[in-house]
Amino acid sequence: MKLNTKILMLSAWAALAAPAAGLASGVVLPPFLRSEVTARVSAMGGVSAALPDDAGAMYYNPAGLAYVSEDRGVFSAWNGVDSRSRFVYFSGIFKAGKLGAFDLSYLRFNSTGEDIFDLDRRRNSPALTEKHALGLGWGRELVKNLALGGQWKILSSELGRARPDKMSAFDAGVAGRSSDGRFAAGAGIHNTDGERKAALAPDTTPMTVYLGGAGRFKLPDGSLLAALDFEKPHAQSHADARLGLEYSLARLALRGGMKTLNGTFFYTAGAGARIRRLALDYAYEPATRPDKPVHSLTITVFFGGERPGTAVRKDQ
Repeated sequence: MKLNTKILMLSAWAALAAPAAGLASGVVLPPFLRSEVTARVSAMGGVSAALPDDAGAMYYNPAGLAYVSEDRGVFSAWNGVDSRSRFVYFSGIFKAGKLGAFDLSYLRFNSTGEDIFDLDRRRNSPALTEKHALGLGWGRELVKNLALGGQWKILSSELGRARPDKMSAFDAGVAGRSSDGRFAAGAGIHNTDGERKAALAPDTTPMTVYLGGAGRFKLPDGSLLAALDFEKPHAQSHADARLGLEYSLARLALRGGMKTLNGTFFYTAGAGARIRRLALDYAYEPATRPDKPVHSLTITVFFGGERPGTAVRKDQ
């Protein structure tokens, strides 16, 4: 795909996501930005710092964009732990030659609404809370096997029909990998500017530092990918840990993981399949109550770049 065509596609994507744009201060955004935005990441316990070739990992650590194997469009949807709130994520990732690679993304949270009946008995279910994050990410290899990336996010929060609050934040990350692509490491910081702008709201955009590593090991009938991350929000006294495993066999992958989030332990599971230029991924997280699990689904369409192979994820 030619570079000018990619620029046009990025512009069109930005126009569709434009309602989330704007700048101000005082936005009240709970840590929905810590959500795992793809089912593969969610199924593997949220590991993202060095997970290869996944849109969710590249949203988390934009330096990973430098090693993206193919252009792609991504759609994810999942429910919150209350079974009423909904998350939706869109992403378009494009390689741009010597400029590196770009990711234009849109994350939306909707708490749905309570059933309210008007005087004429018509049911009205207004959204209690809506939150949006429009992001533009970039990643490029600076020297062989070492990359730098960044992401600028425009954030918006709406409570009922009140006028939305808006602000911006910035992420930065680094990523490296071994010469054979089997091992990778990543580190970075989230919301370097957002916490200052949202100082009046205690649970807004927490400045967070993270680091992690991943390794792929060959097995007789497939391969095993193992990843481990540590993440520490600025206001939290201890770090959270995330561990994920993925067993790949031809077009299929089985996944599992575990994580801690502010002292609470979770486990996750999921699976994925890829057929030609289409990949489907699913994740399950029982959360703190077994009757209200979190289900995640991601659909990825690959285009341009390298021709897709038979594996669910191409080894880096």
